[in-house]
Amino acid sequence: EGEAANVSILLNEIWKTVSRWRYDEDSFNSELANSVGSKMLDTGEDGLDTIESITYNRFRELYNRWHAAIGSTCLGCLQSKEYIHPRNALILLTRVVECYPTRPGLA
Repeated sequence: EGEAANVSILLNEIWKTVSRWRYDEDSFNSELANSVGSKMLDTGEDGLDTIESITYNRFRELYNRWHAAIGSTCLGCLQSKEYIHPRNALILLTRVVECYPTRPGLA
């Protein structure tokens, strides 16, 4: 229970930031674009790996994947027969409700 509370604090702070970048391209460009933390390993069609700065459109794709992964994980926990899984999911979701979910379909 304590771990779920701690993870929810971390997720809440991270999700506020990435949501701002996802929905505000100017914020993305000023805070993340071309910074050291915005590099991704990309495997090209030739099979060679290159390190490139993430683009705004690529970041939006990643954000959508992260959003779906968090949603499916929480739904799986809520459907679990174990007592602690739904409890931890509810603890997490009640603490991040102001910033997650941000996309329709999981709300």
